[in-house]
Parts: sequence; structure tokens; C-alpha cells
Amino acid sequence: MTDNAESYLHYLVRYGSQRELLDTVIPHLRRGLDAGQAVVLVCRDDINRLLSGALGAPVASLGSGELYTRPAAAVAAYRRMVLGYLDDGFERVQVAAEVDFGERPGLGEKGIGFEAVVNVAMDGYPVSGICLYDARTLSDAVSAELTHTHPLVLTPGGPVTNPQYDSPVEVLRRTARAGPPVAEPDPPTYDLPGLTDTAYLQSLRAHLRARLSSDRLPTILKADIIAAIGEVAANGLRHGRAPVRIRIWIRDDCVVCTVTDQGSGFDGLLAGYESPRTGPRQTGTGLWLVRQLCDELATGHTADGFTVRLAVQLRPYHHPVMLHGAHARAEVARTRTERARRRADQIQRELQERWNRQDLRVHRGVRGKPGDRR
Repeated sequence: MTDNAESYLHYLVRYGSQRELLDTVIPHLRRGLDAGQAVVLVCRDDINRLLSGALGAPVASLGSGELYTRPAAAVAAYRRMVLGYLDDGFERVQVAAEVDFGERPGLGEKGIGFEAVVNVAMDGYPVSGICLYDARTLSDAVSAELTHTHPLVLTPGGPVTNPQYDSPVEVLRRTARAGPPVAEPDPPTYDLPGLTDTAYLQSLRAHLRARLSSDRLPTILKADIIAAIGEVAANGLRHGRAPVRIRIWIRDDCVVCTVTDQGSGFDGLLAGYESPRTGPRQTGTGLWLVRQLCDELATGHTADGFTVRLAVQLRPYHHPVMLHGAHARAEVARTRTERARRRADQIQRELQERWNRQDLRVHRGVRGKPGDRR
């Protein structure tokens, strides 16, 4: 087993003391530094200082609160960080991190979900993700789920394969909120007429902007909500069945939206985590953007049809996730513009080839007429 392989390696570290943490992690990180790999620490400030001091070499560090905002946003930020180091010429990146989405008690649904989906989202990238957990603070249930989300375990004696590792889908089916999206207890703030055609999507966005303008929501947040609703409604019209009904609840601490169509739906557990720009399979942009913009995304069949439930927490302007939403919208806009340009270039080439073939046929036809001599 080697960290020079062109693949994502996901390690679990459970430690019972600072000494055990250092004995387990420092030799591994040192080998990475000696091999010319980038090393990044994403932990609490005291753990970052402890590890960097033990390494005895300058390494990059971030506070865990800067990265772990939403699971999908953390995946995207993680990927951007890694790509930056790869662009700088590093062949591999070692990331030692404490995964913390602020859920108490324990790691919580978001943390377990992130640990599961990162195995899919980072597949194919030359990265070593070393996840650090203080065993003294973990419940038995969380500790067990962590075992199921990491293919490898890092010990003081080195890395070992984890026979209890489960596929991300299996983990999410166990830990994600089960059943269809929960019905809201109160009437919606806005209940929009059902959409029947994609031609109405542009007017939908304008209608939402007009409706939300009177609500005291941060401008960036309004743009995120409108973009997320538009993407889900477009999916419902293109891949589901009309009409598509949209309901919005505006509360003191969050905005909740349900988008319901009459189609058969889809399994949303892993959909939207792979980057539309840099993922190995170049997937679509719609659900990826929705996951970047929303704190929760739940799907399932309800009495009204197939429902996608979105929730966005209200945060102050300076919160890191607020700028992340704007960054994600800009990234999708660039991706779609590039795809449209490539498609236009392809159409232009195909038309030119057709004209060339037609000219050749006409030319041969003129030359090939019997008795056509000069």
C-alpha cells in the first residue's frame, strides 16, 4: 500500500491521547513531506499547532470551521484546494483533518454523510485524507459508523485495510433521514401555480425575485434560493412529469421549499456530489449546484407526487458559506457557457463538413457527365 498511487486514500485515525495522535500521524505526514507531497492541516487551532510543531516543518493549515459548512460545499472546497496544489506541481496532497459540521452531540448526520460521500466525490484524485477523531469523545454508534466510512485505518504501526468498510450508498441508507420529506406543519408563505413547460422557467425566476424582494433576507441568500428552486423545477419538468408545484416557507431561522412533480423520481443519495467541471465523469450541473446552495436536500414520494425538499439556514453576511454560494453559481455559469461554446463549435464543424462533402459531390457530378468535354 503506497500513497504514490493515483487514487484517493481515506484513512481513519482514532486516538486516546495526544501522544497516540502524534505517534500515529506524524510518521505518515513526514513520509509525505520527504516524498515532496503537499501537507495541509484542517483541524482546531490547538491540534494544528500540535501537529505542525511535531512535524518541525512549515505546512499549510486551515481552521475546520472554514471548510466544514455544508457537506457538498466541503467536498467542493476540498477539491478546489487539492487542485490548487496539483496545479502548483505537487503529485500528491496529504490532508489531516478533524471533520466538524458543528453538530452536537457527536459527529451527526452531516459529518457521517460527508465521510461517506467523499469516497465517491474524491475518487480518482491523488489525495490522502487522514481523518482525526478523539476516541474519548465518540459515542459507540458514531465510532461504528466511522469504521464503515473509511476503507483504511491508520495505526502507529502504519495503514491497514478496513474489512468493515461499507459502500457510501449503504451508509447513507442507514444514517440519512429515512422516508419521504417531512410535511411542513404550517401553510406555505408562497404556493406557486404548477409549472407545465420549461418555457416558464425564466419567468419563474423573475416571479420568485419579485416575491422574495419584500422579505428581509440577505441578497446573496435570495439569489441562492432562487437558483436552487429553478434547478430543481427544471429537473422536474425535463426528467419528471408536469405539473411542477413549488411551495416556500420563510421562517425566522431558515427557508424551506418543496418542489413536487408527477414523475417516478430518482435516488438522490449520491446525486450532485461530483463536480461538473472537474469530476472524472463530467456530470451535470443542476443537482451539484443545489447541494452547494442548500443545507438540506431530501427526496421521496409524498401524497402529492415526487417531492424534493430544500432547506437553507439564515446566516450573517460574513459567514463563509454565503460567499461559497456565489462562487458555486459563478462556476456553473462558466461551465454552461463553456459547454455551449463547445457545442456551437461542434455544430459549426459538422456544418462545414457537410458543405465540403456537398461541394465535392457537385464537383464530381459536373466532371462526371458523359460527353461533357471542352
